[in-house]
Amino acid sequence: MFLCIGFVQPHKGFDRAVRAFDGLAAHGARIDIVGSTRLEDPRTADHVEELRRLERTTEGCHLHLGFVSDEAFDRWIVAADTIVLPYRHIWSSSVAERAALYGRPVIATRVGGLAHQLEEMPGAVLVDDNAGLAIAMAEAVGSSGSGPTAAAGIAPADPWPVEGAVERNRLQDEVRARATTTRGGRTVIRAQSSGGRSVAAPSAPLRRLGPLTRPAPVSARPGVSAVKKLIRRVVAWEIDPLAEQLNRLQRATTEAVESQTELILDEPDRDAGSGDPA
Repeated sequence: MFLCIGFVQPHKGFDRAVRAFDGLAAHGARIDIVGSTRLEDPRTADHVEELRRLERTTEGCHLHLGFVSDEAFDRWIVAADTIVLPYRHIWSSSVAERAALYGRPVIATRVGGLAHQLEEMPGAVLVDDNAGLAIAMAEAVGSSGSGPTAAAGIAPADPWPVEGAVERNRLQDEVRARATTTRGGRTVIRAQSSGGRSVAAPSAPLRRLGPLTRPAPVSARPGVSAVKKLIRRVVAWEIDPLAEQLNRLQRATTEAVESQTELILDEPDRDAGSGDPA
């Protein structure tokens, strides 16, 4: 099982992974594309439609569009055999960090800082183009004793030795322990303070803003309400798109903050030097 997970955007190159995967379903493989769209611009919409088309025409391809909670994110990582990062351009990847944490091998394009990020990860494979991506994925499907890791003299990583399984269970318990609330169908993370007290997530102030709406065209003065209604109809073509764009920006900012909160909370407490989650 190959996995591409994260915000669905053209620069992530998930379409490259699906094209490279084409034909591997005959060997018992599958590829899952998981994530939500961060933006609602025409370019992203076209990219989503392209992914839908590829799902329809590529055997073994499964597209899962929608919000992914932090626990579900980790469960997808654990469920996969190989994480694919076919990015066209990026500086670094939090997905690569999660894959390393859970002992999952990664196939990634050599862009941005990925080469440095993956240089010490057992079983990681870097490729330079679409052809290299297809070869690496094909070798991963038949990598029992062959493939890029064996060719490099690297023993395939055992993803869950006994101590690894214990660590994984501890991390999953920590994920479940995060208090969550649901507002409007969205999962809102609640962080734990140093004293153990549950505090509102950083996205709380954004959610309190609420959507932008125009004031009602009413007035206590005779005839003014009719004038306001007329003005409202005249300027609606210009005002309504601006209000909708502002509301989209507010939603996108809230989603971005929520998606990053758990990653920040999961970073080790370097000051304490204990290695425990902060």
